[in-house]
Amino acid sequence: MPNVPSVLMLQTRTSPRSLEEGCRREIGYFAVILLGLYIIYYSPGMGTAPWIYSLKTLTVAGAFLLFAGISFLALIAIFFLVPETKGLQFEEVEKMLKSGFRPKLFSKNTKGADSV
Repeated sequence: MPNVPSVLMLQTRTSPRSLEEGCRREIGYFAVILLGLYIIYYSPGMGTAPWIYSLKTLTVAGAFLLFAGISFLALIAIFFLVPETKGLQFEEVEKMLKSGFRPKLFSKNTKGADSV
């Protein structure tokens, strides 16, 4: 099976050097405009209809419990997946992320961000 980045470079006809330099400014503006158009036309359409319909059936207490449940799951995910950077200098955080930080959930050691 071919390497995925090499297949992507083959399909888009780019070189590794152009990937490091980024795209031309005009292409970036074009991408932002297309993303904005996608959001504008997707939002009022059928993309959000199931969410609106399901929220109409909830009571105020049910909506609060749904929000509380999603917030609790997000808290757990943040606790296990986001590194602790309290008290670290910017350079230390950058070094930690460049060295391949692994979240507590996936790391073999339990040191996490303290190993910097």
